[in-house]
Amino acid sequence: LFQVVTFEDQTIYVTGNNLVPFKEIMRYQIGSRLFIKNVIGNIVLFIPYGIFASLYAKLDKPWQALCIIFFASVTVETTQLLIGRVFDIDDILLNCIGGILGYGLYRALDHLGDALPKAFKSTWFLNIMSIILVGLFIGYIWMVVVE
Repeated sequence: LFQVVTFEDQTIYVTGNNLVPFKEIMRYQIGSRLFIKNVIGNIVLFIPYGIFASLYAKLDKPWQALCIIFFASVTVETTQLLIGRVFDIDDILLNCIGGILGYGLYRALDHLGDALPKAFKSTWFLNIMSIILVGLFIGYIWMVVVE
């Protein structure tokens, strides 16, 4: 996450900080490489955060998850501003969408927990699934940073 947040992409020319919601999101053509990288990327980036924050903080209410996700996203954007990058309100909105999707996924899996076989609840299964998710996440970061 730190590499993606602090990496300076030379191919995107940004004019300044964006404090107007949806301004940057509407700039990209849906399905374009920049749309996938910036809009979908910001959403996907925070899905694991929503899952893990919900799991470790034992969040029961969506507003609790939203507060934690919002705080993390504002922290990321402020860090970018302080290191000479751009503060973008759209990134915060997209990160919150991704985090809430992660929270919803966590809650759905938690409710399905009673219906799942015992093997799916075991530590080894959860470890394997975590390794797969981390591998997919690293692959995505590699795609964004290298290309």
